[in-house]
Amino acid sequence: MTPHVRGEPHFFVKPWSFCVTPPGWSSLVEGVSGRGYELLRGVVWTDRFHATPAVFALEGPPVAVERGAPLLDVIPFPRALAEAAERPDLGLAECEVGLR
Repeated sequence: MTPHVRGEPHFFVKPWSFCVTPPGWSSLVEGVSGRGYELLRGVVWTDRFHATPAVFALEGPPVAVERGAPLLDVIPFPRALAEAAERPDLGLAECEVGLR
């Protein structure tokens, strides 16, 4: 666990899960929320950084997470898709997606 600034309602947990993707791929880390907390969504460049951290936003103490409760859904995707979404001048046909 990595605490944030005092009073900030967030903290990191780095579960023992690793995700290695091919070059040019990232992973959407989608948090699974529970009673008293929300896990935030984010993108990790899992072709370079292989951990899948969970960032908790606390709604108020106390918070308990049951052993074995799911924390994250990890969805790999080629970064070219995200770049195409950010550039409306490109169509998907012009992106080198490489879905094979």
